[in-house]
Amino acid sequence: MRATSVIFLILSVILAMIGVMTCAIGANLAEEEGIALFDQVADAENNLVYTYNYTGDGIKKIAIDVGTAEVHIYGGSDSAYIEMINFPKSAYDLSSSNMTLSVVDNSSLLKILSLGTDGLNFHGFRHYLKAFNFADKQRVINIYVTEDSAIKQFDLTLETGSLYMQDIRHTFDLTAELKEGNVHLSNLATSSDLTLRLESGSLQTEAISTRSLAIEAGLADLELKQTYFARGLNIRVAEGDVAFDTLQSNFSGYITDLQAPQGNIDFFGMPCDSAYTDADNDDEAYTVSIMALKGDITVTHTPSPDEAGE
Repeated sequence: MRATSVIFLILSVILAMIGVMTCAIGANLAEEEGIALFDQVADAENNLVYTYNYTGDGIKKIAIDVGTAEVHIYGGSDSAYIEMINFPKSAYDLSSSNMTLSVVDNSSLLKILSLGTDGLNFHGFRHYLKAFNFADKQRVINIYVTEDSAIKQFDLTLETGSLYMQDIRHTFDLTAELKEGNVHLSNLATSSDLTLRLESGSLQTEAISTRSLAIEAGLADLELKQTYFARGLNIRVAEGDVAFDTLQSNFSGYITDLQAPQGNIDFFGMPCDSAYTDADNDDEAYTVSIMALKGDITVTHTPSPDEAGE
């Protein structure tokens, strides 16, 4: 390494140390004077909580793209808002524009400096130092949706973590992609489509009603209870079992194709070895397709409340 490079490296380290010391001194002085140095303050449980109320923003799409987090989406709320827990200001970008509420991860070192329309954006060195203090805390995003919500689309992307979504019953599309973690969906009803992708982990659903359902998984076990689909079902699992419980008493009228090359199939109580097909004569019939390359497939029926009351 050249001498000039060494000198500049040493100067950089010295300047960084001076910056850290300045932030520490500033924090102590601010505490003594009762001045808030940060717009995010830890609560009694030492969690950073930021709340944004998007009521009145005319939001029709919610887009989440973060690294590691636990995401909860709750329907039936009295008001529409989002909570960011243990996301320091420097760690994400939250925006509400063009009828879209978006959260984008900004925690990597490569994203600390960003070039926007107003030039180079920098949140302040103190915010990045503060982020290190919460690096090991569980990051959580809570999204609250009202019953009369106009949201038509949810686009959710996670590297690792968990996705929970419940009690939403209006027309919406859901597209969710998770590399590693768990997906839990319950009490959802939409006349549109649900598309889920999971590389590894587990996926559980209960009381889901949708126009079509598509699931693509790598290493994962799938457990779907009380499921209704109107126009089609497409499930692909590389390695793992599929337990599919449906409100439909049979798949009459659908083109049915179940494949488990290295496993077994139980279709409404009927053992089918590793394959079951039922080609409907109607060329316009919708398709039920389930494939578990290394796993078993079990299809069962749970009577709907109306059916059970007969």
